Amino acid sequence: MSDFNQNSDNAFAREKYTPELPPPASTIGIIGWLRENLFSSVLNAFLTFASLYLLYLIIPPIFDWAFLNSGWPGRSNKVCGEYSGACWAVVTARFGQFIYGFYPELERWRPNLVVIIFAMCLAPILWDRVPGRTFAAIFIVTGFPILALFLLYGGFGLNTVPTSKWGGFMLNIIMASV
Repeated sequence: MSDFNQNSDNAFAREKYTPELPPPASTIGIIGWLRENLFSSVLNAFLTFASLYLLYLIIPPIFDWAFLNSGWPGRSNKVCGEYSGACWAVVTARFGQFIYGFYPELERWRPNLVVIIFAMCLAPILWDRVPGRTFAAIFIVTGFPILALFLLYGGFGLNTVPTSKWGGFMLNIIMASV
């Protein structure tokens, strides 16, 4: 070995460039991900197949119950005796109550307007290169809550809707944003 180090004539020198070979197909892409994450050992392969079998057993009956054998039309749960699946008649009949609670039906444009204003103020904050981003952020923290309270509660020419009438998904969104 000492002769090799001392004598540079024996050293390997590449005479032409050869491009790198791509990695084997079994180590990249979806196949590589599957091999690395789901089938990296016998135990992982067994758990993967057991999970797929469990999903095969669970998903079709749930889908049948929730959609294929369910009842959608109707104004109450009394019509659901005809169906062997879920009873969605109550949901379709009371959808407005799920969203707005007991907020008056003629005044529901106000929560809708609050959501639209919030989305319009939030959009510039979410993207970097939008002009007026700082002003939108300041408004959404300072001015928007006052405007939203005015629109939702009322006053100054709008009918007053007491907070006891607020509810549903609308109230959840309000509480989460506060």
